[in-house]
Amino acid sequence: MVINEIIPMIDAKFRTIANRENRAVAGLSMGANQTMRIMMNNLDTFSYYGGFSGTSNYPSADAIDVNTFLDGKFKDANALNKQIKLFWLD
Repeated sequence: MVINEIIPMIDAKFRTIANRENRAVAGLSMGANQTMRIMMNNLDTFSYYGGFSGTSNYPSADAIDVNTFLDGKFKDANALNKQIKLFWLD
C-alpha cells in the first residue's frame, strides 16, 4: 500500500522530488519497526530512515543476528552504507 498507493498519491498532489535519493520514511513506536521493514524491503524507493521510540525487532527481545534479521540485509555494512543516506534509530 505504501509503495503502490501512498507514494504515488503524495507525488501527484505535492511538489516532491520523486526519487529514492530524496525520499524518507519514518515511524514512531511500533511504526518504527514497520517502517524499518518497509524501507529495508524497498531500498530502491527510500534512502532515509527514521525510527523513534521503537525497536527494530519487535515483538522479540532477542539480540539481532545480522545474518538472519530482515533476510540478512544488515550483514554487509559497507554495501548498505552506500545505499542509505541516513539511518536514525532513537
